[in-house]
Amino acid sequence: MLMETSLILNVVFGSVILLGFMAYVIAVGFSVSKVKVQLNENERNFDETLKSLEDNMNHIENDLSERIDNLDSRLDSRVDQLDNNLNRYIENEVREIRYEIEKQKGMQESDLLA
Repeated sequence: MLMETSLILNVVFGSVILLGFMAYVIAVGFSVSKVKVQLNENERNFDETLKSLEDNMNHIENDLSERIDNLDSRLDSRVDQLDNNLNRYIENEVREIRYEIEKQKGMQESDLLA
């Protein structure tokens, strides 16, 4: 009788331990499942954030390109304007120098005639 009771207690104790282990495995399985769902959600959020950042970067890049093009065209027109002004200034200076040279030649010729 003692042996049978001991055997029954061992079977019950083993069954309780086995049921506890199975409950632990099931609980771990549910935890893994929850973590997997959260991981998928985080991955989706990451993809959405990345897409949003890429869109913003493209928009900023386009705006920056437009501004650079605008500034480049303004700079080109300003350079052309300065170049024209410089050319006019040089032409005026050359005219004045030629006038002064002609004037001095005329004075020398009048001195020679006199």
